[in-house]
Amino acid sequence: QDDGGQILDYGFDFSDLRHSAGIAAKYVLPIGVLGLSYGIPLNADDDNPNRFGRDDIKRFQITIGVDF
Repeated sequence: QDDGGQILDYGFDFSDLRHSAGIAAKYVLPIGVLGLSYGIPLNADDDNPNRFGRDDIKRFQITIGVDF
C-alpha cells in the first residue's frame, strides 16, 4: 500500500517502459574497472502524484569493481 492506503498495482504495461540516451566510459585500474556514465531521460515520469510511481532520476554514475 502507498502512503494514502491505496493498493499498489505492479502489473506490466509496455507504455511504462522508460527511455534514455547517454554515454559511458570504462577504465581498467589495478583495483578493478572504473566506470563513468552520464544519461538523459527521454520520457521520465516525474510528475506522478504517487511517489512510488515517480522515476528516481540519476544522471551521473560512478562504478568501481569487476566488469563481466
